[in-house]
Amino acid sequence: MQKIIHFFGWRYFLLIKICFVIIISSTIFLSIQYFFNTKQLIGVPETLSVYTNPVQGVEIAYPKKYVRSTLTTEDTQAGIFFRITRDVPAAMFSIRYQKGFGAMKLLGGSTLETFTEEVNRRYPERFPEYKKERYERIVLANENAVLIEFSYLGKDNVTRIKQRLIFFIHNNAAYFLSSQAKVEDFNVIEKEFTKIVGSFAFLD
Repeated sequence: MQKIIHFFGWRYFLLIKICFVIIISSTIFLSIQYFFNTKQLIGVPETLSVYTNPVQGVEIAYPKKYVRSTLTTEDTQAGIFFRITRDVPAAMFSIRYQKGFGAMKLLGGSTLETFTEEVNRRYPERFPEYKKERYERIVLANENAVLIEFSYLGKDNVTRIKQRLIFFIHNNAAYFLSSQAKVEDFNVIEKEFTKIVGSFAFLD
């Protein structure tokens, strides 16, 4: 009887040992799989295109799903030097540059404050059914900046467009970064806009 108990006891101990090894091995395997899957989802960035403009002294990265637009003479005269668009949902991002503030300097006070006042005064006249939704002071590319979000009625008099405008001063020049999409699509694309804006950097 003792031999039988000893025999099954040994087998039982061996079975427990095998089960323990299997559990430990499975845990390690699943941990490794989770690590690599997480790295693929989070650690590896989406393939980006990088735009560098040595004349304006800036660099910015954007997802390859966006396509650079061909700028018109009117665009360049307005100071726009970079524009990208995407489809489904449709969105647009652009950068405008303005140098030489002229009469603005004669008004006194902060030039950034003066630009803010100009935007607040002119945009309600420029954009139909203008509605300001957000105003915030931020820092971008190591410069103090103003962020304004507003919506307006599109050219078809039906679609409402939402725009996030960020502007700041660097080396006596003003930069305006504009992100636009339909109101109902803006929140879907907002993370892309934030990443694009966050990649903006000066070359100096």
